[in-house]
Amino acid sequence: EELSALDAGYWWTRDDGATYPARGTGVHIPSLEELLEALPDDARLNVDIKSRDEGAADQVADLLLEHDAAHRSCVGSFDAAVAAELRARLPDSCAYYPEATARWQILGDLLPLESGTSPRYHILEIPTSSAGISLATEGLVRRAHRRDQLVWYWTINDSDEMEEVLATGADGLIT
Repeated sequence: EELSALDAGYWWTRDDGATYPARGTGVHIPSLEELLEALPDDARLNVDIKSRDEGAADQVADLLLEHDAAHRSCVGSFDAAVAAELRARLPDSCAYYPEATARWQILGDLLPLESGTSPRYHILEIPTSSAGISLATEGLVRRAHRRDQLVWYWTINDSDEMEEVLATGADGLIT
């Protein structure tokens, strides 16, 4: 309720701040339910639960199932308990690694060790670097692909960086 009351167009500009044409026009942040109702039935979704509140995963799972959107959604959370709850409720959804599990997978890839992986996760959704180590490498992407996993990098907001990341063979990016 608090988020939907905000003016989502307040800071949007096309002219480096000379004007703000979307201010006060009723643009708001949609709820997940509003989004599911507005999107076409074949639109794919990436749903990342930030909350560690008990029941958050159930609320999201209920909505995705109610709108027949689980099969076209990739779901997850950096929190392992929330991610496990999502996997249990939405076994037909693609899933990305929770943060701690992703770290171990990447460490094994970088050493390079033959690291075990969980078939429960389909996507490494990771930053381009961590602790001063570049993770946006062709080798890391290649090893994930050998496990039949995708690699998505976040948060990429620069077109040159987008091109560099995609040149590694990455399957997607979050911007």
